[in-house]
Amino acid sequence: MSFGNFLIKQVVEELQAEFPQLKRFSTLSPVPGFRRWLTQQLAKESNPDAPLLPKLARDGWWHDPEQSEPLRAALMRLCATYLTRRPSPGIRIDPVARFHLGNGARLERINWLGNTELRAIQESFGIMVNYLYDHDSIEDSHEAFVRDGTIVRSPDVDALMQGPA
Repeated sequence: MSFGNFLIKQVVEELQAEFPQLKRFSTLSPVPGFRRWLTQQLAKESNPDAPLLPKLARDGWWHDPEQSEPLRAALMRLCATYLTRRPSPGIRIDPVARFHLGNGARLERINWLGNTELRAIQESFGIMVNYLYDHDSIEDSHEAFVRDGTIVRSPDVDALMQGPA
């Protein structure tokens, strides 16, 4: 059992003891590798999202809804894509995602501008993620991730990858 798994189980047990009605546990987590990955992807001229790069380079775009809202759908879709890539020898997944998914969480929700502090903008364009620890599916989610890299995710995350309807 990893230290992370032990820590998560300990926190869940303590919360359940204090609040017996709680059944589901969720984190609000950063996405520290997203900006680096996306910047590399957008630098490729063949990438259809490449026109986003100069817009994302503007200082303070996240404080101005006229600049940020047009970026929202694309960044949310791209973050969902980033977080759902299966790990393989050539693909390293986000370290925070790896921790939570490896401990049996489900990728539950991606939050637009969940943290607008400068560091969060520099790491993830301010996007944050909820990972859900559902007692009844933690072991199955963990096994799927460890066995073949399956990233268990909510229908909401799947919908983001489809883009606007």
